[in-house]
Amino acid sequence: METRVAALLELIDEALQVSEQRLLDESDAVMIERVSNVVRVLQKTKDETLSGSLVPSGGVATLGFTRAVLDWGEALDSPLLKSVGKIDRYYRDHF
Repeated sequence: METRVAALLELIDEALQVSEQRLLDESDAVMIERVSNVVRVLQKTKDETLSGSLVPSGGVATLGFTRAVLDWGEALDSPLLKSVGKIDRYYRDHF
């Protein structure tokens, strides 16, 4: 497996862990749905990365995780925002 693919998968797995922990700690139904959506898209992105079907970023695009999480008002210092931000930056810079 390519180093860049392995690194992206590692970041995705980290974000999945953070998201799953957030789900365990969360009691607000709306937030549970939002975080669940992030988990689904992270898993889909992981599957696309493993299959080689992830669309190239061209050094410009991101996967949109950071924006999605910011749109619901997530705190700038939250572990979830930090973990998805790492994915977006890595994808943009390496894919």
